[in-house]
Amino acid sequence: MPSLSNAHDFGYEMLIDAVTLCGSAFLFGIYVVLISFSTVILVRKGLDFRANKVLLGVTFVMFLTSTGYGVALFVGYIQQVLGLSFVQQGGAQGDEIYAAMGSSFSLDIALFYLSFFNYVSGDAIIVWRAWALWPDNRKVVMLPIGLLMGSIVSSLVCGGLEIRAFHTQSLRIEKIGGDAQLASWALSLATSVVATVLIAYKAWVHRKFIQSNMSGGGIRRSKAGKIMSLLAESGVVYCLVWIALIFTSYINLPNDDGLAGNLFLPLSVQITGIYPTIIIVLVSLEKTILGAPSLTTAGFGSRTTRLQFATGPVSESLPRPQSPHGGDREDAPKSEGV
Repeated sequence: MPSLSNAHDFGYEMLIDAVTLCGSAFLFGIYVVLISFSTVILVRKGLDFRANKVLLGVTFVMFLTSTGYGVALFVGYIQQVLGLSFVQQGGAQGDEIYAAMGSSFSLDIALFYLSFFNYVSGDAIIVWRAWALWPDNRKVVMLPIGLLMGSIVSSLVCGGLEIRAFHTQSLRIEKIGGDAQLASWALSLATSVVATVLIAYKAWVHRKFIQSNMSGGGIRRSKAGKIMSLLAESGVVYCLVWIALIFTSYINLPNDDGLAGNLFLPLSVQITGIYPTIIIVLVSLEKTILGAPSLTTAGFGSRTTRLQFATGPVSESLPRPQSPHGGDREDAPKSEGV
């Protein structure tokens, strides 16, 4: 990182960090509310289902990771405040100012790996949902899984290069590390895009099946179809977050000087943590952008629809399920989890 030579530069940097810290705190407050709701929802759905146990564990660990990231940001900001006070008293000059005010290298590495964990967890969840919807053809899910593995490897390489660049003070190694990070983020974006396309295709096939077999011309959509649409819609939003992160961090805007990337990067860590949590809440409430209100009232005390993820295989042609009494059913069978 380039050395700074006067307190004015640090004052500007502190202002940016203060804005980022406030934005992260705001998102974290939303996160606390959502994690509380999602935990109650999963517990009430029943922890006998393995899918619910996995979701509860992953969302809770991601919440702890986001909490740690927020704490690290706050500690870094306090270090800068103390450093600025030290500078104003005339205690240091030049590189010593940066050493006194900048976040420590160990703190920077902690921030890197905390964000890395949240990014990977968010990507893994969207891949898992695609995997669950394609039990009859696992081969198509191998592509997003391969992209996810590539993203993980690229991130680990980036972390190793950053550590080496710090100890050797090599700008060349630091640049290669930045390229590795870009590759990791690009692979994460590709992972999300492919997984979202797979989910959206299943939602489209299911909707066509319901429309062609449902009385009344398929005006109403099945609950399982609405949930699949929600997963596809949320996947699109998640992809947009990745596009925004890459754009703000690596596209040079006029008079920006990296400001947009510095502001959005910490926010993206909280957003990726919020993503799977808000999906649990929305699925419980059966809310989707494209769908009409549910045929039943969803809530903590009422019956909610759960999409079949891990029970019997669903063929690509989605054959029409039969009820125990021999009649056709409108909805797909209930499942193990969200």
